[in-house]
Amino acid sequence: MNRVLLISFDNDAVNYYADNWFKRSSYEILEAKSKSEVIKILNRFNDINLIIVNMDADIKKMLNIISYLRSIDIKVFIISVSERDDFNLVREAFRQGASDYMLNSELNSSYFKKIQAKFKDINAKQSKDTISTIAGLSSSKDRLLKHLLETEINEGLEKLIDQYEIRFNLNNLILCYLWVDDFQTISEKYDGNTISDFSNAVKSQIDITMKDICCGECVVLSPQEYLMFMSLDHNDNDDLMDRVYDIVTVLNNSLHDSMEISVSAGVSSLSTGDKKIKELYDEARYNVKLRFIFGKGTVITPEIANKIKPKKIDSIFGKEEKFIRTLIEADKEKAQYELEALLKLIRNSDPERLDKIYASYMEIIYIIIKFINEKCYDTVDVFGQNLDFYDIIAKFETQEEINEWIKDITDIVVTYLKEKRDVKVNRAILRVQEFIRNNYHNDLTLKMASDFVGLSESHLSNIFTKKTGQTFTDYLTSVRLEKAKELLETTNLKVYEVGVSVGYANVEHFSRVFKKFTGLSPNNYKNS
Repeated sequence: MNRVLLISFDNDAVNYYADNWFKRSSYEILEAKSKSEVIKILNRFNDINLIIVNMDADIKKMLNIISYLRSIDIKVFIISVSERDDFNLVREAFRQGASDYMLNSELNSSYFKKIQAKFKDINAKQSKDTISTIAGLSSSKDRLLKHLLETEINEGLEKLIDQYEIRFNLNNLILCYLWVDDFQTISEKYDGNTISDFSNAVKSQIDITMKDICCGECVVLSPQEYLMFMSLDHNDNDDLMDRVYDIVTVLNNSLHDSMEISVSAGVSSLSTGDKKIKELYDEARYNVKLRFIFGKGTVITPEIANKIKPKKIDSIFGKEEKFIRTLIEADKEKAQYELEALLKLIRNSDPERLDKIYASYMEIIYIIIKFINEKCYDTVDVFGQNLDFYDIIAKFETQEEINEWIKDITDIVVTYLKEKRDVKVNRAILRVQEFIRNNYHNDLTLKMASDFVGLSESHLSNIFTKKTGQTFTDYLTSVRLEKAKELLETTNLKVYEVGVSVGYANVEHFSRVFKKFTGLSPNNYKNS
């Protein structure tokens, strides 16, 4: 009898699975709503082929159940299903031990046929090891290695290490936590059935590297995370860290050539039997998180990690005045300079508090969006699309990637504002020119024109000269003189009458200005 365990599904969902994917005549559908019910079912049945977990129930409880299932070394294919296409949830499900993660919308008969075909393989791979009575551990080497990461004591471990022929020495042990870079992009190339193939391939490359270069073991923590236990010959600590760096470099070259991927590494300090493996593990795990600061492909040793002094993150709010001023001015260079000042407030923050770091970046985004809204611009118009800013930030793997993205966002905003300002300026200049052409015969002043377009005199004077190549006065004069020439050529008006008609009440002043710009007096021009 083939048995399928459905965890935390309602009755309609259970019937749907039974009717569509598993014929009741061939499969027995078991149901559990809680961890305690799961334990009771597993104690009763030892031949369950497949477990499907509803991640849309209580996520924390479902992850805990998946973790429990893997902790007891159960040889069953575990599928997490959900309505949510959430990368962080996917990664955490895999990290806790899920075999696959599927959206409900992606489930189909073809998928389940592949899963059912795996049942025979799963059964064939059922562990034949006997249960060890020592410390209640399974004879699985991976199970033991994972257990070592949680134990608070070293006493008795040497006997277990010898028993399972584990290749490292507790009195000369260093841990290296490997993190696959750009895993989100990589995982998109694999469907649920092949992500385990990816893990196996990475593990195989690690095992080959370790076998060729050093003495040690590797355990898979998740498709993105791997842990190396190593015992290395060395002269001193610098020599030891150089060896670790060389090993990771060789591994990265191998992974790049065979799989086109790379890993970052967090390295623990050396234990000579005085440190618990759990302490080494926690140190290596913390150090690899510093890749968020140092960047992808880096090897973060304790010495490098000590250079970072995690600081409390101050709020960005209240410190944005200079940055806002540069946005108003639409000055790219100044905006980037002031943005850098804000980003410095976030640098060297504790990578264990990513939620706080992300929140600080979101404060900068909020400041930018608030400014855009206050200017009555549409963010979709500015960025060309609707953006989920937090989701974008959370997908970046390093601080530098986030910084560069926010710099790009700022450039986009400044460019947009500059274009809008240029359009506004051009419109203002056109309106002033039209104002002059319609009112040149009056006693026009710069103030009258600035009031007309709603700009300050100094600002109008500056942009008018910059855009037209003429001062306000020179442009006004050119319009008046062109009209004066027209009147002198086509009418019998006297010179003083022409002057008054184009805005010059004083005929002598009109004559001087006319001759200065045309080279002729009004009378000579009229008679020429």
